[in-house]
Amino acid sequence: MNIDKLIKRKQHARRDNNLRQLAEITNTLGDMYFENNQLKEALQEYSEQLIVCEQLQDKLSCAIAHRMIGEVYANLQDYEQALKHQNLHLEGAKDMKSSIEEQRAFATLEIKVEEKTLMRARLLLNLGLTLEAQKETQQAISLIEQATALCVSNNFQEDLHRTCISLATIYERQSNLELALSYIETAATVNDERLKAEAKIIKAELFMRTGQWIETRKVLVPLYMSTRLPKDINHQVEKYLRIIVTICRAENSLLVETNTRAKQKLYETLGDAAVAVQCFDKGAEYYRQMLTYAEETGEQIGISLMSLAQTLKDAGRYKEALPFARRELDLCTNPLEKYRSALFLADLLITANAADVEIRECYTLALSAANESDNVKLQKFVTRELVSYLECVGQFDEAEDIKQKVGFLEALSDTESEASEESDRIGADICLEDLSDLEPEENITKPVGTKRRSRRGTSTAIKRNEKGETQLHVASINGDIDVVEKLLSSGHCTNVRDNYGWSPLHEAANHGYIDIAELLLKNGANVNDPGGTSCKGVTPLHDAACCGHFSMMHLLIQHGATVTLKTHDGETVLDCLEGWRNRVEELSPKDLVEYDTMYKELSAVIPLKKKRKRSNDIRTPDERSTSFETSEVRKISAGEDYKRTIANLRTFNKINTVSASKGNNEVVTKAVTPLINEEQVLVDDWLEDDIAGAARKKSTNNHPTTIKRKSSDGNLENATKKLRLNDSCQSKNGFSTSEGSDDDFSDIVELFEEPKKCKKKRQISLISSGFIVSRSRTPSPVAHLQSSLAINSKQHDKEYIHLRTFVKDKVFNLKVAVCEDEQEFLMYITSTTERMFHDETGCTVKLSFQPINGTVVTKEIILRITRENANDKLECEVVELQVPSIVERFKTICCTHNLMPCEIVLKCLRSCENTSIFRLKSDDINKQVLVPLLKTLEYEKNIKLLQLSGTALLTAGIHLHQCLSNMSSLQELYLKGCDIDFACLRQVNSLPSQLRILDLSYNPLNSESHETLRKLIAPLRYLQTLNLRYCMLENFYLPLDNPNLTSCDISWNKLNRDATTSFLSKQLFDLNLSNILSSNRFMLSLDTSIGLAPSLESLDLSFCDILDADVKIILTQLPRLLKLILRGNINVSVFSINSLLSRQPTLTYIDVSGCKNIVSNPEAGLFIQNPEVCTLLASIEPNLCDSWIKLWQSAGIVIKLPHNLAIFKPV
Repeated sequence: MNIDKLIKRKQHARRDNNLRQLAEITNTLGDMYFENNQLKEALQEYSEQLIVCEQLQDKLSCAIAHRMIGEVYANLQDYEQALKHQNLHLEGAKDMKSSIEEQRAFATLEIKVEEKTLMRARLLLNLGLTLEAQKETQQAISLIEQATALCVSNNFQEDLHRTCISLATIYERQSNLELALSYIETAATVNDERLKAEAKIIKAELFMRTGQWIETRKVLVPLYMSTRLPKDINHQVEKYLRIIVTICRAENSLLVETNTRAKQKLYETLGDAAVAVQCFDKGAEYYRQMLTYAEETGEQIGISLMSLAQTLKDAGRYKEALPFARRELDLCTNPLEKYRSALFLADLLITANAADVEIRECYTLALSAANESDNVKLQKFVTRELVSYLECVGQFDEAEDIKQKVGFLEALSDTESEASEESDRIGADICLEDLSDLEPEENITKPVGTKRRSRRGTSTAIKRNEKGETQLHVASINGDIDVVEKLLSSGHCTNVRDNYGWSPLHEAANHGYIDIAELLLKNGANVNDPGGTSCKGVTPLHDAACCGHFSMMHLLIQHGATVTLKTHDGETVLDCLEGWRNRVEELSPKDLVEYDTMYKELSAVIPLKKKRKRSNDIRTPDERSTSFETSEVRKISAGEDYKRTIANLRTFNKINTVSASKGNNEVVTKAVTPLINEEQVLVDDWLEDDIAGAARKKSTNNHPTTIKRKSSDGNLENATKKLRLNDSCQSKNGFSTSEGSDDDFSDIVELFEEPKKCKKKRQISLISSGFIVSRSRTPSPVAHLQSSLAINSKQHDKEYIHLRTFVKDKVFNLKVAVCEDEQEFLMYITSTTERMFHDETGCTVKLSFQPINGTVVTKEIILRITRENANDKLECEVVELQVPSIVERFKTICCTHNLMPCEIVLKCLRSCENTSIFRLKSDDINKQVLVPLLKTLEYEKNIKLLQLSGTALLTAGIHLHQCLSNMSSLQELYLKGCDIDFACLRQVNSLPSQLRILDLSYNPLNSESHETLRKLIAPLRYLQTLNLRYCMLENFYLPLDNPNLTSCDISWNKLNRDATTSFLSKQLFDLNLSNILSSNRFMLSLDTSIGLAPSLESLDLSFCDILDADVKIILTQLPRLLKLILRGNINVSVFSINSLLSRQPTLTYIDVSGCKNIVSNPEAGLFIQNPEVCTLLASIEPNLCDSWIKLWQSAGIVIKLPHNLAIFKPV
């Protein structure tokens, strides 16, 4: 458009007081004057634009006007005025939070030299890394060295660290270790403690990858002894140090070891540790030695071969690995082993570029093994791998045939790599505080990852009794918190161990003394202490779980206990908790709730596994000593039990033979001598009171299942500890004992631990003497019957109430037993609600009652509410809310609904955590998982894009509302084709206020939804795009409160003339009104009374019965129109097509397909101003296409389609 026309339009806009249009025209005129170097005229237009924008209160447009004025002044060399307006531009951009305009402002105003240098350094680094990825190493090194020089000269420490580490990595790949170490040393010179530590860890990792164990240790020890490092770095340092110590000790042991089996085990340990630190070459050497000794002993040959092959593959030595992988496959007899080995060999052959025939043979063998195992999942996985291989080698037809033949489905893989967990277990039994190279700085250093306590005064001399117990051990066992406080205040070490390897925290966890455990943790006790070698990796959390101390478990987890750690026997915390539950016959309602809550919390983190049947050989001799023959198990009275005990006491000097019946009817005997010689008795032992234990404190539950580990000779200690961990497994393996249950055994222990008023120094209890007491202390049948009747009558007399509790917008229905203790009653309600909240949301919550009408909630008030049906609500306030990861929440909620989490959904959720975008295809989810998914998303507040199109939300309205109500950052919501009707929509009270895109297309909303829809849309001030295509709406009007709405699709709904006019008059850029006829014809013509919005750039009026006269009005009133779709309007003739093509500026897209056929040549003098941007879809006689394509001036092509349809478009 020329300047004269714009001036006329400007005059019309001023006369009509159309400020918006006036601002646009002045801006266009200013741009044209500026391009023509008419600077004064441009300044006048931009200044006028600024005045108009200020009247419109459009701050962003005002800022842009200031920018243009500033550019004009700069060209006029009036730099003072230019600077003034550019600063105003920057202020306006910041106020409106427009990143693009801010960037433009900074680019115009320039930045400080220091900032510019920093930007240059970072660009050089990024460019260098890009070139290095493209294998242009020398250029990359040159650029990164330039960046390093800039960082050094300008003291950019963080970026210096980054550049040096990048150079070190490159030089390491080039095997130039000297230069790599030099740059790492430079990176470690920065002042930031974390960056310094990270550089040292990278140095240690370099030493580890090259097998320099002693050098690694020299780096790690000072880091371990540091007290100012973050927790994650501390954990990493401790992990590496344990691995290095393991390697050094194993190599030292090899120097003196002569036993072949022991050497084999040592080399296996060395190989595992070397691989854990990615020193694959050393690992291969160790495994090769392991294989040599395995061939001598005839044991673990297959394991050795697989370990060696895998390590050689990791080292990139594929051809070396092949013979060992083939040998390992030949040794496999089990179908599952064959399947895994064949798949591994196939993968190795692919990597080694082996022949196609050999690779196919491996896949065939793997599939055969999977079929033999009758495991459908394995069969699917092998098929998927084979199809993937065929597609990689270009055999697409064969791959497709296999898919169709077997009904190819993507196998769900539930196997996760345990490499990290295994590396964490390496050296877990090592007590780092006892390392000799830590002693010069501090005799006893607290393990990494625990809170260190500064010493006050001199350290207390640590005394031990014959079992290696310190005063702190004994005080923790006896529950004497005063002594514990006194010892800790005097500087007693918290992580000291007794002869068996137990720490004071183990003892406190075992006995359930929460106050003592909390005190120990605050003073630096290692919450994940695995104990000594004999403790088999049992942590305090395992201890607490074995004894059912729920509060203790919560305390340990709050202080960072790792719930996924396993004992050396593979027992998880969940296994220990289940074992305790199996031993306890009856639980109180409170304990049952706590057990269920803890079980579900652990189940969400620890994968459930099938109980493995253990061979009897796994048990130690001490463990066998705790089992009795099963053939004589029978119930006896307490009197008979006492008689037998006295009889056994007469012969306690003799050998006590204990036999255990195995599954194969073997009898294994073990001689136990319970007698303690006089020489062994410590007459003046300062810990004499420990032999006759103190009265036990009240623990978190009422079940005496805590097992006392200690004995005078240490044997019972081992036996009972093992019994506690493996009790459930023993019963499944056929080891039933005459001891009954652990409950009874605990009763016996407590009986002998009763405090005595008078005690002789040399009196030894039955338990500590090595005598094992029968645990079948069953009362007489009459007494048992009476107690049972009493219990049953009490249960029938209990009163229950039905109660509704409210947490935020959630309601929970409870059935509560009324008990006398008010505190217990209230605690049961809150704990049950907390458990139900956890099941519902996957989040852990701490609740308290909200006052009712200003009155504190009591038992009496709750009973009144339930009995009188009062309107008062029992509302709970969230005191503390812990939100686990989105994946953990989804697994927890699926578990509540008895559903298996879908792997595809899990992948989408993991991606959502990293990107804040959740997209899900409708085919990837079934209806049952949809509600758990919505519940999971409810607490993911940072989601910016939510794509649920195609899912069935018909009955999930309330869940959709709860999900959306928390998504304060959501900007794009796609709910196309989700079967949302009025009933579903009205349950959604509001939409996220930041929403920019809303897509509700293809949902049966109907006319009932008009008001609800308007109520939801009206508050969305930032809404830009609204899609309501085919929602069965009738005469729907948009609300007037969406100033930023630029795109609307209301097609395939029934709109009358007034409704259509309301949309056409909106200040939109893109409007789709296709197929909106509510009667045969309502748009007789678009007359001048209908004010079309001049801002429209794209308009779709397909199947709207448009006339040529309407087209003329459209072209007149829409000056910015670029795209016009008139498909299916049979009254639009060639006259309109000529007008559309000659329009200036040229329309970029014209669709008149389905209109009247073009049966004539274009009119004479018809000219397309810019044919290089114009595309035309039209119904035309094929023989006329050549004459019409000439309008594109040799810059276009025509594509002829069936049914006389043709596409004319630029080349």
